[in-house]
Amino acid sequence: MVGANHNYFSSMEKEVLTTIPFLLDQLHLDIVDARYDPETMGNSYVTLSSHEFRVRFVRDRGDFWAETASSQDPEKWWNLTDVGELITKTKMAYPADLTAAGNFIREHILALKEALGPGYRMNKVALVKREDERSERYYREHPRSS
Repeated sequence: MVGANHNYFSSMEKEVLTTIPFLLDQLHLDIVDARYDPETMGNSYVTLSSHEFRVRFVRDRGDFWAETASSQDPEKWWNLTDVGELITKTKMAYPADLTAAGNFIREHILALKEALGPGYRMNKVALVKREDERSERYYREHPRSS
């Protein structure tokens, strides 16, 4: 366990261990990285990994998000909502917290393993398109003032 090497667990790591332990116990994901920075408003993240994919839960300035990466492309992180919409083929709300994200992963673990494992090359094209559309929508809704 990553936190065992520190004098304290990261706040996010503690939350994973207490709130969504089934990702470790039942789905056999492993904690491979965790960080906690008390000097920056307690920003923290924890990364879990399986053979096919990784998932990272992040808390930054009070905001929470979850992202995934294929083991084939481990440095390219994808918004969990984009991957979720791709695998469920439905519009989904962004997971509001760790519990919601963990439950989504539990419910869709096989589809996530397929989409980010053997199906990754094909799905990467669709994910790039979703990411571009989301960025365009954001900048349209939040124009920069000159």
